Amino acid sequence: MPTVRDIAEATGVSPSTVSRALNNSPSVTESTRQRVLSAAIAAGWRETEAAPAPTPIGVIFAGEASETSHFDGAFLMGLVSQLDEFDMQLVVMNGRQLKREHTGSLTQMLEQRGVRGLVVRTNEHSRTASRLLSGLSLPVVVAADRTELPDMESIYSDSGPASREAIEHLISLGHTKVAVIVGRATTTDHTDRIDAYRAAMRAHGLEPGERFLMHTPTSVIGGKSALLRLIAMPDRPTAAFVLDPVVSVGMLTAAQENSVRVPGDLSLVGFDDTHLRTLTYPQMTAVCQDTRALARRCLSRLHELIAGPEHASHDGPAARLQTWFEVHGTSGSAPGHERTGETVSTMDQRLRADQ
Repeated sequence: MPTVRDIAEATGVSPSTVSRALNNSPSVTESTRQRVLSAAIAAGWRETEAAPAPTPIGVIFAGEASETSHFDGAFLMGLVSQLDEFDMQLVVMNGRQLKREHTGSLTQMLEQRGVRGLVVRTNEHSRTASRLLSGLSLPVVVAADRTELPDMESIYSDSGPASREAIEHLISLGHTKVAVIVGRATTTDHTDRIDAYRAAMRAHGLEPGERFLMHTPTSVIGGKSALLRLIAMPDRPTAAFVLDPVVSVGMLTAAQENSVRVPGDLSLVGFDDTHLRTLTYPQMTAVCQDTRALARRCLSRLHELIAGPEHASHDGPAARLQTWFEVHGTSGSAPGHERTGETVSTMDQRLRADQ
């Protein structure tokens, strides 16, 4: 029996169009439907047979997927938005099973579900569990983290350069004491951001003291706690680089509750996986990534690997997407520091224009 991909190549349409045509979807024109049916019948398909089913692919959160995580939600939506294009269906799997199951039973489970490939989310606490996936006879793409395992590929956002730009921005505003607020579980992405912070500080002769590296739960409450700990420090920082979007919202909320002016008393630079930066007041200065694009790239690469090496679009085990830095209203001059003329926020621009 021909596959969806066979019929798609014969007709010059996408696999999802073939699937819709064979299932009599009203979204396909009659002329396209007839062309697909003719090609399918010529290839050996019979109308009495079921239409070729979409390819099942699994997505595994090997660590703790947080219900408050903007990344996790946007990542899943990015995968779902691309399923039709590649004629795939998504099988969401319990990552905790990786800690309980040995490779043989895991392989059996995947075979029972017909899974042809995997997209895996890992962090520093779950990489050991994810090693159970190494050696499976199906392609695996690790998302938003890097892996050294030779039979897996990584797709991640390179947040190092934009993070360094963010710290340079704060230093240019007179901030010499900058804290970094980190969630409990980190990926190589988070490590890149911390390394960029240290490199930027040292490039300006500033010591990135470990006392300014603060860990907190990845939640709004964790952000509130971090803010209270930060302002209680005897020699407290005047700025903070917050590596998780929800934590930054918690810090901004706690600042307002405790009469800490942002950015007057404390400048905040967050990290945004979606458009959360535009929903806060003031709008959050942030390093940004396109999480949905990251998910789509993972699915595209998995589709190539399932199709075979001859369909590969790049060589090597990893692919990087770029992040970028946006200045908004939560970053300003350090207390007592005169502005150098650099635009501090979009609000400043509007105020100057009105004068």
